[in-house]
Amino acid sequence: MTRMERAFQGGSLVAANHLAGICISAAAALLVSRALGPKGFAVIAICGSITAVTRIISRLGINAYLITQPEAPAEEDYHIALTAMLASSIATGSITILLLPGMERFSHVTGIFWPGVATIALLPLHVASLPAITRLERNLQFKKLMQIEFVAQLLGPSIGIGLVLKGWGIWGILLGWLARALFTALALWITVRQLPRFAWDGRRVLHMCKFGFKYLLASSIDQSRNLLLLFTVGRVIGHEAVGHIELTLRALRLITPIRAAAGRVLLPALAPLARIPRMFTKAITASVETELMLSVPITVAGAWLYPYCVRLLLGAAWQPTIQVFPWMAGAALLTSTHATVLSALHIRGYFKESILSNSLGHLCLVLLVFMLGSHFGLEGCAAAGIFAWPTFWFREWIAAKYLDTRWSRNAVAWAMGGSAACFAERHGILFLMPLAIVSVITFPAIHRRMMALLCSSHSLPRS
Repeated sequence: MTRMERAFQGGSLVAANHLAGICISAAAALLVSRALGPKGFAVIAICGSITAVTRIISRLGINAYLITQPEAPAEEDYHIALTAMLASSIATGSITILLLPGMERFSHVTGIFWPGVATIALLPLHVASLPAITRLERNLQFKKLMQIEFVAQLLGPSIGIGLVLKGWGIWGILLGWLARALFTALALWITVRQLPRFAWDGRRVLHMCKFGFKYLLASSIDQSRNLLLLFTVGRVIGHEAVGHIELTLRALRLITPIRAAAGRVLLPALAPLARIPRMFTKAITASVETELMLSVPITVAGAWLYPYCVRLLLGAAWQPTIQVFPWMAGAALLTSTHATVLSALHIRGYFKESILSNSLGHLCLVLLVFMLGSHFGLEGCAAAGIFAWPTFWFREWIAAKYLDTRWSRNAVAWAMGGSAACFAERHGILFLMPLAIVSVITFPAIHRRMMALLCSSHSLPRS
């Protein structure tokens, strides 16, 4: 089996695991949002976003160094990496705790200090599992990894929801996170049949950090998008609006398993092809266009069903999210290739271009949220994602220039038609027309792309 065939198989497992997690996450979001309300859900959202960013920073880019090396890292490198990342997680967590009061004042989301401290205390547990994850991902052993993650997906929400329903509130969710992190760390080390070991070599750590710093900077800027959005929404509109935006983002993540798989699989799978430009470009182009073709019908279907689910299951407190969802779903389609393009730029070493693209996108989004949110409220904040489309196409221009990729006009038209169709449930069937016209015109090309992707791995070199 070629490396690309194993990568596509791994991608299928990641997507299947994400699809299986849809039911779990949907039930968890439903019960938690009903129990906590928008304000409690906003606190959980801020804590989760802070943890996501600090986890990236704590890694120091060392995990990217271990994955992308042409030769298998020495055993000692894994021990040194674990020691360095644990020390970094403690330092990063300490600094973040000092910044929490300022974050609370800026975002207007009250009550995040102690829950934030509790989630930051989990950083060493998250970092402890990274060397084991890196071993499995480097060898494309996604089946074992997905089995562990699936059980963790069941365990964490089950404990969290049970405690929330017993009256533990936010702390019930945090204990569920603790159980999930502890189980994942233990299960992964048992799977690789090793125990965590500690070692230190200042020169090796410096070498890893120098190599991984570009990954660290690019990834942390990319990951901070959600945190910046929530902070800005809280600042402009208020505490409850953060909960509304976060629930909408959760719903979008649930209906985009293809996007979730892409960023996870591409870095270890395509790194060996970076020195073969023609094949690398072919693989990236096929991946991006197929990802786009598959994302549109799933997202549009979600946009049509979401209002009925909210009215039936969540109640009046969450009605504002119905107005928000079409805008954010449309923006999600316009950015559906983001994870793939970002991974490709990193593999080829274009970190400055990735950082520039993300920084401009974040700045544009924050300014638009301030301007539109101040005048149009929550819906204006959601619309900022659509109106920031020039930054998305700037990223695609960077991909075309440095990766020599050219997305077909069919794929671009498909994404734009899908964005319009997200408004069909709200504004009428007229908004279905762009997608219907594009579907009729591009169906043969879409079919050829899908067949080409399924066959393309046979033309790639074997590992």
